[in-house]
Amino acid sequence: MWYGDGVGTDRDTAMDLFRKAAKQGHIHAQFNVGLILAFSAPADPVLSSGQDTNGQDEATALKWVANAASEGLADAHWLLGLMYRDGKGTTKDYDKAFEHFTQATEQDSARGYFYVGMCHEYGLGTPQNFKEAAKGYRRAAGQSDGRAIYYLALMHAYGRGMEQDFQQALILFKEAAEFGQVGAQIYLGKMYLHGHGVAVNYDLAYHWFEVASASEDPRAQEAVKARDELGLLLKGARENINSVMKKYKLQL
Repeated sequence: MWYGDGVGTDRDTAMDLFRKAAKQGHIHAQFNVGLILAFSAPADPVLSSGQDTNGQDEATALKWVANAASEGLADAHWLLGLMYRDGKGTTKDYDKAFEHFTQATEQDSARGYFYVGMCHEYGLGTPQNFKEAAKGYRRAAGQSDGRAIYYLALMHAYGRGMEQDFQQALILFKEAAEFGQVGAQIYLGKMYLHGHGVAVNYDLAYHWFEVASASEDPRAQEAVKARDELGLLLKGARENINSVMKKYKLQL
């Protein structure tokens, strides 16, 4: 009902059912209630009374998610890690965030591996360690996590925790781009534009900027600008070529 799969979308009813199951100890329902209250609308109808209840909803969400995590649900540990990292329903606590992300990885969670990698890369709740970051991203990428593939590509491109390797970065950016990672699509455009790890190819650069520009991601505006600027340059170059060919009566 929440997503309308096979039935009409009815999120109020879906939330009621999730809550009833959660109160009966169903840990996946507890996780869903926490996820909805923390990151989705509508707000908890029990708490809503016309005023801003977002903070109350997040505190309630934290309790449900913590309960599911205490029962060993990997996704709950991942979500609890996010909530501690972002200060949702609690004060920010990077140490606890890293602890819960790590607990998620103990059940081979791709999300857990990704965020453990991110914590290592940026030194959140653990000392900064690029090699450990790459290890986390690599484990998540092995489970087809598009974001992890993208972040691993960035590490190859910038030589973070490894030798700089544009060719390997290109391979990973292509893979991430197929998962719809807009950042990877933009980087592919730049690599073909500047010849990093690949021969310069303006047509392919334009193609990837075009693909990225169709996204609703805020970064798509960068792709739109790059596509339009490159398009004007290509148009001018072709017009100059045609002009020269006409002047000297040349044929392709």
